[in-house]
Amino acid sequence: MPRETKRSRLTIAESSHPFIRLAAKVVRHVRRELSPLHFECILGCLDCCLPTPWSIWEYNQLSPNERAIAETYRQGDTRCPFSSVAGCQCYDKRPLTCRLYGATEALRCPHGRGPKKLLTKRQAKRLMEGYWDVVREEKALLAKMKQGPRP
Repeated sequence: MPRETKRSRLTIAESSHPFIRLAAKVVRHVRRELSPLHFECILGCLDCCLPTPWSIWEYNQLSPNERAIAETYRQGDTRCPFSSVAGCQCYDKRPLTCRLYGATEALRCPHGRGPKKLLTKRQAKRLMEGYWDVVREEKALLAKMKQGPRP
């Protein structure tokens, strides 16, 4: 879940910034790499539904109603506000960390669920490093935008 949801509120002009477009490409690429790793979870299980960071691009994919749910997250919460016994309320738009859970050697499902072949720790690390680079750069870019133009 967005740890700092206020940082994720971008105008259309800001979200069209070249870096945000590049970040979107990176996140979409990572999602494509993970798509063959799909597996079925246990209905009602919330073991992996922890607060997790979102890139700005991922957050901007949420509907206004989903963003309102995201805004209910508070620092220190132990569950994602999208988790419910019926499953994830934003499953198709979930962030990378959620997509990796159960699909890598490092983030195995405690119930033994997962794809036929897990990503190795090295593969997962490569994906996560690229993703975290994007999240950090987005945060820095947004901070710069909030400062406004320098005279």
